[in-house]
Parts: sequence; C-alpha cells; structure tokens
Amino acid sequence: MTRLALVLCGFLIYFIQAQLLPAIFHTNWLPNLILTVTVMVTLFKGRRMGLMVAVVGGIVHDVLISNFFGLHLFPYVIVVYLLSAVKHRIYEERWYWSSAIVAICTLLDGLIRSFMILASGGDLHLGVYLLHMVVPVLFWNGVLGAIVHGLLWLLWGMGVWFPGQWSYVPRGIMAASAASHRLPGKWGKAGSDRPHP
Repeated sequence: MTRLALVLCGFLIYFIQAQLLPAIFHTNWLPNLILTVTVMVTLFKGRRMGLMVAVVGGIVHDVLISNFFGLHLFPYVIVVYLLSAVKHRIYEERWYWSSAIVAICTLLDGLIRSFMILASGGDLHLGVYLLHMVVPVLFWNGVLGAIVHGLLWLLWGMGVWFPGQWSYVPRGIMAASAASHRLPGKWGKAGSDRPHP
C-alpha cells in the first residue's frame, strides 16, 4: 500500500510539474516542485531517501520534461549530499525554515546547472541567467516548500509515514510522542514523564 501511494504521489508530482505549473506560469522559468520535494524528503527522511528521490526525480525531469540529460539529475544529487551533511545543525521543524532551506537549495541548484551549461560550451551569461531564471523561482519554490512541509506533517499525523523511517524527528513530534505514551503506574508512579519504550 505504501509503495502504491508513493507511485501515485510521483505521478501527481510529475503532472503538476509538467502540466499544471506551465499552465499557471506563462514565463521562461517555472517553480520546481521536483526539487522542492527532493529537498523536503532529504530534510525529513535523510540522505538515503533523498538520493532516491533525487535520482528518480532528476531522471524524470531530464528525460520527460527537459531536453538535456543530467541537467537536473546531477544538481539534485549534489544538493542532497550537501543538505544532508548540514541539516542536523541548521534545521528546525518550522515551516519557514523549510521554506528558506528550499530557497537556498534552489539557488545552489541554479548555480550548479549554470556551471554545467558553461562547462559544456554553452553561451551563457551567469549574472543574467541567475537574475532571469533562478531568482524568480526562489520565492515560488519557497512557497512550495511551505506547502510540502504542511503536507508531510499532515501525512505524519495520519500515520502514512511510519516513525521508524524518519531520520530526523522534530522536537515537537518527540515531545508529543513521549506524552502520548505515558502509562500510569508503568514506571512506579502514575503519570510518570518517562516514555514507554
């Protein structure tokens, strides 16, 4: 059931990225839901799951949406590696942290992609590319990051994501989990603060 749900989520993300966002934004740039989901999964589930999403999302983005293989795959993988190395020191469970981190990762993704284009011999002015193709996306990816953050918390509350699979459990969830597992008299006195094992 979980695998089916993940496959359906993948198709939904692809549909939104390939069909819905281009219909809403009639510009040269588009918000990047695939990158946003990759960053959020890395924040909540860790490097291993983040890399899986980065590879699948990058291949889908490059093969089905983009026209240059590797232009999304490689930056996504680099972003996941860098983010997973620092996330435990910088991340809090607030939506605005998620939004800010997604925006920073969007900038990093754009820088990596522009260097790849330059390295392949493409005619690209770095400042103009960043100003017209990356900076406008920062805000919208940040908004998507806040939305995905809320959806992941909603899924957590519904029990779709199993606690044992989370590599990073926010303090609020830990406290709520400990409070909900108190058993009167289990540890010698009623209402003990010690959580159930």
